[in-house]
Amino acid sequence: MSLAAALMAGTTFAIDQHWLIDVNYRALYLSDVDVVTNVGGLPFNSSRASLGNVWEQQGNIGLRYNIWQGAVARSLAALPPIPALQIDNPAPRA
Repeated sequence: MSLAAALMAGTTFAIDQHWLIDVNYRALYLSDVDVVTNVGGLPFNSSRASLGNVWEQQGNIGLRYNIWQGAVARSLAALPPIPALQIDNPAPRA
């Protein structure tokens, strides 16, 4: 029986309304990695690799440019405000 698990975490920091910095981390665990490949489709031309438990860890930093942020902000600012919802509570009955 094999087990695989992944843990991911990340965050984004805004430099301004268009530029953002992404910081991410990923840990991947694979137990009992066992691979068999058949070359030419014949069972006797096969290759086998067995690695046991494998951990892979990645850290990523990226720079992102958001092309829609300005357009969306201008579109939302042009919308009329949403009227406040009022709920009238009737007077209690005697």
